[in-house]
Amino acid sequence: MSFFKDFKDDLSQAVTELMPGEEEMAVQENAISLEEEEAVPAQKKSVTQETEKKEIVQEEIVKEEMVKEEAKLEEPAVPEPEPAEEKAAEAMEDIPISLPASETEPEEEPEESDASEEITTISKGVKLEGNLNSTGSVELLGDVTGDVKCQGKLQVYGTIIGNPTAAEIYANSARIEGNINSEGSVKIGNGSIIIGNIKASSVVIGGAVKGDIDVNGPVIIDSTAVVVGNIKSRSVQLNIGAVLDGFVSQCYAGVDVDKLFASKNEAQKSSKKK
Repeated sequence: MSFFKDFKDDLSQAVTELMPGEEEMAVQENAISLEEEEAVPAQKKSVTQETEKKEIVQEEIVKEEMVKEEAKLEEPAVPEPEPAEEKAAEAMEDIPISLPASETEPEEEPEESDASEEITTISKGVKLEGNLNSTGSVELLGDVTGDVKCQGKLQVYGTIIGNPTAAEIYANSARIEGNINSEGSVKIGNGSIIIGNIKASSVVIGGAVKGDIDVNGPVIIDSTAVVVGNIKSRSVQLNIGAVLDGFVSQCYAGVDVDKLFASKNEAQKSSKKK
């Protein structure tokens, strides 16, 4: 029995030598727990710092977005581009739609054009016997035996054996045997022959005229003109080379010739009578 007891004691002693004691184990466990306790607050502290940083960054981002939104509100609103379909629809609305004649309003009757703007043409080679009356203008290239009257302009390139009457008369390489009457101007171009009297508001002569001229305005006789007859006018311009055989009177000039050349006694008498 003593043998087994000694063996047991020796065995327990060996086990105690090989394994650390409970005190040492407890000390080690306490040291580990202290290290863990110290590490946990450090971890908590780092986590809180990171969360604070994230919160600060988020606050800055929110502030920047708010500033951008305020800037957008202050900027003038730019109209958004309209879709192509809406533009096409608006363009179609602007296009006038033609309705049937029954649905449209009655068309207004066209205004009557001025009769003096209408031109009657007597072509070259046409011979007309009889009087010609027109409410418009007449362009005569043929021959007329008779009086010609028109309310517009009369242009003569042919022959008239009769009395032409018009608002304006222009003769170019023409022959007129008759008295010319015009409310406006009369122009006798080079190569024209006029046998008859002329009465108008103004006259320009470049051809040959045999007859008296009565014009309450200016008369211009060009260098190619030949005039055989008396002239009554306000003023006369005779160019170099022109031929004039007749009496010239500027009776429409408004100058009292008799008073200008009257004697002193006659002038006094005329003034007393007034």
